[in-house]
Amino acid sequence: MRISVEVQRKRKSVRHEAFHLGEPSGEFYSHQSQDQGSPPTADLTTFYIRMYRDSDYHTVRDLFASDLQEHVPALRIYALKHPQTTASLLALALSLFLLFRSVLLSALVPMVCLAAGWVGVSGIYSAYITQCLQLDMMDIQQAYMRKEGCYFWVVELNAEVVGMVAAAPPYNASDSFTVELKRLSVKKECRRLGIATALCKTVLNFAKDEGYKSVMLETSTMQLASIRLYEGIGFRKSHSTILPTFIGRIIQFYDISYKYELSEWNR
Repeated sequence: MRISVEVQRKRKSVRHEAFHLGEPSGEFYSHQSQDQGSPPTADLTTFYIRMYRDSDYHTVRDLFASDLQEHVPALRIYALKHPQTTASLLALALSLFLLFRSVLLSALVPMVCLAAGWVGVSGIYSAYITQCLQLDMMDIQQAYMRKEGCYFWVVELNAEVVGMVAAAPPYNASDSFTVELKRLSVKKECRRLGIATALCKTVLNFAKDEGYKSVMLETSTMQLASIRLYEGIGFRKSHSTILPTFIGRIIQFYDISYKYELSEWNR
């Protein structure tokens, strides 16, 4: 599979870099630079990573939202099957029965709580999506393209934007030597082509060029495919934090942080 990556640094010229992606391991090899000009013609096995443009705005926002919404059904099932959910509902039902001696009440109230939790689980992702769309994804140029040490890339496959990734210093960063890999999304129909791997490695290359010492990212317990991707590339888990909400504590929903030390990165 052939990949072309357009790299543009602030105050530097644009160049097109060609890469080959090994199959099936996803090993990334630098090949040769393309001449300036139009990107290579795409086919079913070629995708092109380039800088974000204003014309991509609505596409990347929709892609970001739809990608995260895909996790809601799995999260609902996970929450329903979680032992702590079952234990909490049974304890509530038993307490109500002992207190009121009403089978109807002891059955009805847990069912109402379960329905509320069903809606609340959806809210975990919905609130996050809304927050992101109103913050950095509201003005992508300002958040990523006009600031030093930041960038935003998209992926084209057959002239269609099918993926994206961003890099920016972490919020409340403790040092200036770490950059965060953010907003990684790939269209569902275009997965398993090595696009996500190529995007991650594009960020690692960018971070190395910009003088950062490490790349960090955040994901969650529900994003198992993402966890496998990051660990396969070489990211190491640094810490995890339980979501500080009632539902988050009940279902043990963790935000997980990963880090890659760039001293270990070879292009």
